[in-house]
Amino acid sequence: MTTVTWDGVARGYIPREPLTIDPGLARHDARSADVDPVTFEVIRYALLNANVEHGQTLQRLCVSPITMLTRDFQPSILTQDGELVFLGPYLQYFSNAQSLTIKWVLENRSAEPGIGPGDMFLSNDPYVGTPHQPDTIVAAPVFAGQQLFCWVANVLHHSDIGGSVVGSFCVDAPDIFTDPPAFPPFKIVEAGRVRTDMEQVFLRQSRLPGVVQMDLRAAISANTVTVRKIEALVSRYGADAVKTVMNKVIDAGEQLFTERLRQIPDGTWSHRVYAEASHTGDTGLYRYQLTVRKRGDELLVDNAGTDPQAGSINVTYAGLVGAFLAALTASLTPDLAGAYGGVYRRVRFDPVPGTLSCADFPAAVSPSGVFTMELLISLSGSVIAKMVACGPPELRDRALGPSQPHWYGTIIAGQYPTGAPYIAVNANNMAGSAPTRTAPISAGTSGFPRASPATSRKPSSCIRCCACTGARCRAGPTAPALTVAGAASPRRISHGARRAWRPPCMSTTPSPRRSARSGRTRAAWDGSASGMESAWPSSSPQAPSPRTWTPWRARSSRWITRDRC
Repeated sequence: MTTVTWDGVARGYIPREPLTIDPGLARHDARSADVDPVTFEVIRYALLNANVEHGQTLQRLCVSPITMLTRDFQPSILTQDGELVFLGPYLQYFSNAQSLTIKWVLENRSAEPGIGPGDMFLSNDPYVGTPHQPDTIVAAPVFAGQQLFCWVANVLHHSDIGGSVVGSFCVDAPDIFTDPPAFPPFKIVEAGRVRTDMEQVFLRQSRLPGVVQMDLRAAISANTVTVRKIEALVSRYGADAVKTVMNKVIDAGEQLFTERLRQIPDGTWSHRVYAEASHTGDTGLYRYQLTVRKRGDELLVDNAGTDPQAGSINVTYAGLVGAFLAALTASLTPDLAGAYGGVYRRVRFDPVPGTLSCADFPAAVSPSGVFTMELLISLSGSVIAKMVACGPPELRDRALGPSQPHWYGTIIAGQYPTGAPYIAVNANNMAGSAPTRTAPISAGTSGFPRASPATSRKPSSCIRCCACTGARCRAGPTAPALTVAGAASPRRISHGARRAWRPPCMSTTPSPRRSARSGRTRAAWDGSASGMESAWPSSSPQAPSPRTWTPWRARSSRWITRDRC
């Protein structure tokens, strides 16, 4: 019998440590033990803000509504070996996408064609690292001298990258050959110059090549700006000092997660959900299941009990891991605010291949962004909540439970009188929140700024959209709550529970608009996709009454939830 490896070709990619990297690629791994507390905080803040500004650059340069308005993207900073340092406050199930892709690049591209200064790699291959094909990663190495120092990367959803259906959600695709094309990592930028030949290959498949090109150039530009910021940081403080801070941030996150995990007794928890129909006209019922085993300082996760892959309701290993890690960090470590690399060290996955939640090639996966990813996030939240509920009271209050298990949206397409195509996506429900916590949470840790005082249930991190961990901050972001030996006192980040976080220079209240129909002044929405919150100051006499957040309740028979302890 032929053994199929987890290589990102016939099956999802699972990196084996240590990575097999061409010895000709010099990598920087030196540490400096004499980073004083003040310098440590300065560098940590600089890295954090470089990543936040990376996301802001993406939003300002992209032209597609799915990116510009609903913020369906994620920037990150990673070590030279692809370990996460900082994740942005955007789409959280992209948690491991860049890391998996970069590790694949290191193992498969370091010898040929090689990795050098000014290069960038593009990939939208779900069997390598992305949740589905529209989510495209652009990763840029950062060099210190002749050594690979770290990586800067982003992943964003493109409006249309081909396939049998406008918008690239091919719900009736029987396999990947009728799905949108999937590109393993290739060089899109070489030595600082865009490879227009490879850009044309990627754009040729799209119904909206102009829009996709603008968003792709935005991704390249945002990477370029962030690479320069890190290079300037290395030039000022030295490569060893910056790398020391990166590693200590990861170590501190691991320590915090371990401390909280130790409060939970060892045990096993399982949960399952069911989905109807794997394609149009199908009447089947399909089971997804997750089991978490807590053993000492580690979590072991498997998907045994999940039905075999079918139709187009599948995800690869990358999607399964991304969903679980998003729910886990939102539940147990939201105060790390993106410094999740240490958390990931303590989670081990033992997936069953060829299943709905860990499909083998050539399973179709393009609709997973609206179907299976949301289901797996909800499933993960349920099984994690069971585990957390077994801890002490202060830990039980972190349990979130299931979130919305699927995504309601509409893709409208047609032609202008000129014959040019257009695509419009109604993505209103991408703005929202995950389940509530059971106890009051102070401003700056979770919840909307003006939640009703009549209820103690406030929304926590939004896993699907934005895992920010605090009310909107008008004094600028602070660093994550990390305890590091030799560092200054830990502080908590509070950069916005909503998607439209803005720095202090942009946090003034927008001017009200007048309704052309009634002439009455109404609130000006602040840019969130569905107007999550009025931009009126709370002291305004015309301010609308506070919006009471109510937890999501199932309103569709599509998903049937069952659980087993």
